Amino acid sequence: MNSSVPSSIGVSPADLVYGQAINWDQGLFTTTIVHSSLSLSQGSDRMLQVQRKLLLETSINQLDKDTVHMSSRAATVTEFPINSFVLVD
Repeated sequence: MNSSVPSSIGVSPADLVYGQAINWDQGLFTTTIVHSSLSLSQGSDRMLQVQRKLLLETSINQLDKDTVHMSSRAATVTEFPINSFVLVD
């Protein structure tokens, strides 16, 4: 669920949170252990840079998708006042 990529943002929610620090497919077919030589501060800095990049990409993807969606809607938009009672058939 967290590793699936929704079309609205283009990256998985896990990548947004962890900055691609988690490889969900690692060890699925082979048992490869990867050791990192980064210090904690270097690793955190790298993760934050990746998160920043992914958030920028997702906001651009979402804005593009929303622009297409909004341009394809009907010309007349029905608006109702706040606290109005609306009946739906």
